[in-house]
Amino acid sequence: MPALTIRDPRKIIHVSMVIFALAIGRFPPWLVVLCGAAALTFNLFFLPRLSRGRLEKPEERQLGSPLGLILYPASVTLLALLTYSHQVFLAVGWGAMAFGDALASLAGRRWRGPLLPWGRGPKTWIGLVAGWAGGTLLTLGLLWLLPAGSRLGLGAQTWLGLVATGLAAGMLVESLPGLIDDNLSVPLVAGLTTWLAYAIGQDGHLFMPPNLWAGLFWIGTFMVLAWISGKIDGPGSLMGGLLALGIFLGGGFPSLGLLLIFFVLGTAASVWGRRQKEALGLAQGNRGRRSVRHAFSNAGVAGLCGFLAWLFPAWAPLLLTMLAGSLAAATADTLASELGNLYGRDYRHVLSWRPGPRGEDGIVSTAGTALGAAGAVLMSTAYAAVTSWQLTWLWIILAGLAGNWLDSVLGATLQRRQLMTNDSVNFVASLLAALLAGGLFLI
Repeated sequence: MPALTIRDPRKIIHVSMVIFALAIGRFPPWLVVLCGAAALTFNLFFLPRLSRGRLEKPEERQLGSPLGLILYPASVTLLALLTYSHQVFLAVGWGAMAFGDALASLAGRRWRGPLLPWGRGPKTWIGLVAGWAGGTLLTLGLLWLLPAGSRLGLGAQTWLGLVATGLAAGMLVESLPGLIDDNLSVPLVAGLTTWLAYAIGQDGHLFMPPNLWAGLFWIGTFMVLAWISGKIDGPGSLMGGLLALGIFLGGGFPSLGLLLIFFVLGTAASVWGRRQKEALGLAQGNRGRRSVRHAFSNAGVAGLCGFLAWLFPAWAPLLLTMLAGSLAAATADTLASELGNLYGRDYRHVLSWRPGPRGEDGIVSTAGTALGAAGAVLMSTAYAAVTSWQLTWLWIILAGLAGNWLDSVLGATLQRRQLMTNDSVNFVASLLAALLAGGLFLI
């Protein structure tokens, strides 16, 4: 059984950098942001030369860029900007990255234990719990090293609950393989989740939909039916239910209907012509059964937009348009890939437009593109039919098409170089579609 030690120089630097979080509350917010930007510049241009590549992972050497070393200060800088007026939440995100992520890795290697049901590698329950519990306590200790005025007048018990909530979200994201790099996702998710929990507690006047119990009934029923039918596994069903709840709270049954359309179309497209796909080696693994990774990568952005629309009802029109845009992109991508591989004839590389093998990352066809566009049109039409924002019809179509195109571009570039997985590509594509739909809405 290996000893519980830190021997990786990169991991030592990773943990030790949390000492700079002590600047929070002691330096002006703008100076904290400037320090993060300086660290990003240093890691981008100078650290690789000074370390002579010794801190880079093999895949980063292949890429020619220390991606993790860049994303770490990038996430700190971004979180410092997002929490500018309350940078104590930056300290929570920083603690989640320095303490929670490190403890999850160390404990997972020291005491193997049962693997997480949604993992595809060394992620274990012991690592998840150790990262959450140890990271929560150490992050709480970090907060108490900050000036008292930066803690927003809250006591230790309140902060324990807030930090535990944020670290739970951060460690859950850390345990999901194939999504965004941990250096970016863990601090952002942990810090922003803690901030949202704080905002909910401060406002205390969240509107509960009058048909909440009916919504919970139908969400629960659909979760059970999807699991029993074998279309999704247990953890995936739970994740899908949580995302559906966020969508329902923000957009009610109309937005929940969009999620249902996506699920039905995606499932039907996956099973359609399955024997032919299997013969061609193009069928989805596990006989098309969705997992927690599939649920989050395709509907995670929509669930977050719905939840935020519930928290901030004044922004609901914008956020629900973003929700529809993300689902339009997810629907377009699913139909384009699942049906395009069956009915396409001329397959080409999305960037060079040279002929390419069917089913390979970044390879598109005219039939697949047309089917994907039809999916975006269907999703946009359904959204316009149940809302008073008909003018967004074209915007959502454009967002869906752009998301589908980005999915192909990322597949042809970063995914082929094994720097992204299909799940992370889907998540980023749906996020871009949501942002584009929101930007067009504001014009």
